[in-house]
Amino acid sequence: MLRVESVKKSFDGFMAVNNADLLVEKGDIVAVIGPNGAGKTTLFRLITGHLKPDKGKILFKEEDIAGIPPYQICKKGISLSFQVVNIFSRQTVFENVQVAVLSHQEKTRSLFLPARNQALETRLFGKLKKSWIV
Repeated sequence: MLRVESVKKSFDGFMAVNNADLLVEKGDIVAVIGPNGAGKTTLFRLITGHLKPDKGKILFKEEDIAGIPPYQICKKGISLSFQVVNIFSRQTVFENVQVAVLSHQEKTRSLFLPARNQALETRLFGKLKKSWIV
């Protein structure tokens, strides 16, 4: 399902990821471990399109996703969760989840209808697919 082959990424001569290989099949639970500075975050930024690899391949469902924008990779089912406690700190947890759900369902383009009304009127939370909820 996800295959990383001989991926390399350097920054101004510093090799952050050197010949990384990773294979994740459907249903697998995989951990990437290592000390600070080992390249874990860089690897995930490469997989999710936030960085472009210098060399190597990143394949998802046999499609080369290396170098395509993060929003397109996200639509395919891979995203990066940042270590931020409050994405929108002035909103409730429910409102933060609404933003994610509406974005996933591509219903965030209306400038005239508040997100709160969109979610409540369409009862989005009752229609979520189990596969989308982690």
